[in-house]
Amino acid sequence: MGEGVGEFVGGTRKAESVSGRVCRGPPTPGGLRDGQPTLPTPRASRSPVAPAAHAARGPLVAHAYPTAHAHGGRPALAIRENLPGNVHGSPPLSFRATSAPRTGYTGASVPSLHIVLVEPEIHWNTGNIGRTSLAVGATLHLVEPLGFTLENRHLRRAGLDYWPRVRLRVWPGWPAFEAELPRLGAPVFLTASAQRTLWDIEFPENVVVVFGRESVGLSSDILARYADRTARIPMVDPGLRSLNISTAVGVVVYEVMRQWRMGEAE
Repeated sequence: MGEGVGEFVGGTRKAESVSGRVCRGPPTPGGLRDGQPTLPTPRASRSPVAPAAHAARGPLVAHAYPTAHAHGGRPALAIRENLPGNVHGSPPLSFRATSAPRTGYTGASVPSLHIVLVEPEIHWNTGNIGRTSLAVGATLHLVEPLGFTLENRHLRRAGLDYWPRVRLRVWPGWPAFEAELPRLGAPVFLTASAQRTLWDIEFPENVVVVFGRESVGLSSDILARYADRTARIPMVDPGLRSLNISTAVGVVVYEVMRQWRMGEAE
């Protein structure tokens, strides 16, 4: 039969052989929990916690926030212990009180967010960015030439079934898009060579974030023309050249959304 791995599950000793069959046998450090594989854990950590250990921790205290929870209108509770840290032994988290979900939009205006990819090269990055544009309500602009076709199956696989719903505009080249740029909003050009970081910018209501090719970024001509509008994503590791472009887009647009949200709260 092969070596068995398993643990006590629901009061029953349960084991699994290396061939995948469930069998009876002594519990071992790895195994199944509710039918799912678990990481190997020392046996001592699985022994029941004695009541005295719970008493030593002190009782749990439920602190209610003054606002209603999103589900059922009940007060939101933060469960904390009397001793430092929570039941997991880590510091507790604090959450801002809010009476309703915020989108960053006010009744007076609806901000517009535009994501621009100048000559993108890799289809699955663009597909992922399309999903992100839907998540933040942005329009996605692709500036030709592209390194793929819009019928590419990898692009559509990355965008899943969301891709047909992406607000997409394709431009024949940078000059055509640049002519439209003043009507779209305030542009910010992302480049690792920028002096200012993303956190130094106060984003206005209408924003255009511009990204270059995966291999070389934005052209030197574009960066020189808009040098006063460049920004970079801060990175701790000085040897790291850049982030994946789909990750970078997500970081930037959610910072824009965060600022809009905080501006609405003020």
